Amino acid sequence: MVGVAPLSWDTDIQADAQNYANQLAGACTLQHSQGPYGENLYMGYGDAAEVVGTWVGESHYYDPSSNQCISGQVCGHYTQVWCGRHPEGRLWLLPVQLWAYIVVCNYDPQGNWVGQRPF
Repeated sequence: MVGVAPLSWDTDIQADAQNYANQLAGACTLQHSQGPYGENLYMGYGDAAEVVGTWVGESHYYDPSSNQCISGQVCGHYTQVWCGRHPEGRLWLLPVQLWAYIVVCNYDPQGNWVGQRPF
């Protein structure tokens, strides 16, 4: 869609994302891991495909000519996307008492550096 070479799956990156999703599920909070990979985080409702679809949907807010998000919008998730999910796929959120998903998406090399194009 954006003219980049095909991506390849990396089981080490997948394992790192999965391990961190498991940790976040125990903590019931979202905080970036500060690990060796780029990282997108999500906690909410819907399956992983919907989450990634939401991030890809940010493409409408990315202006390639300026290499920036449109003012007041978010597009950083769109420019780098890889994923893993907590094994049970959900956790119980209180006080609203609803099931929610934690999704951790890692990518390598890290990206979204100021002044560099994402692809």
